Amino acid sequence: MRESAAFEADLKSLNDDLKQAAAENRATIQKEIETVKKQIKVVQDQAKARLDQAKAETDAKVKALQDQAKTASAMAKARIERRIAAAKANFEVRSKKLSQAWTLTKEALAA
Repeated sequence: MRESAAFEADLKSLNDDLKQAAAENRATIQKEIETVKKQIKVVQDQAKARLDQAKAETDAKVKALQDQAKTASAMAKARIERRIAAAKANFEVRSKKLSQAWTLTKEALAA
C-alpha cells in the first residue's frame, strides 16, 4: 500500500510538472508518467493476485477444518469452530488491506 501511495504521489507530481513544462520537456515528462503508470499497474496486479491467493488459502483452511469438525467430539468441535472464525477474521483483515491497495492504485491510474 505504501508503494501505491508513493507512485500516486509521483504521478501527481509529474502531472503538475507536465502542466508547467515547456514543449520540449513535455515528451520526457510524458514518458515518465507512462513509466509510473506501468509501475502502478504492476502493484495493482500484485494486490489482486495476493487477494485471490489469500481467499483460496482461507477457503482451503476452512474446508479442512469443517471436515475435521464432522468427526470431532463436542469439545474439539468448539475449538475447530474458533479456528474457523479466526481464519475468516484474518482473511477479512487481509482482504480489506489488499482491497484498499487495489483501490488506491486504480484511482492513481485514473488520474
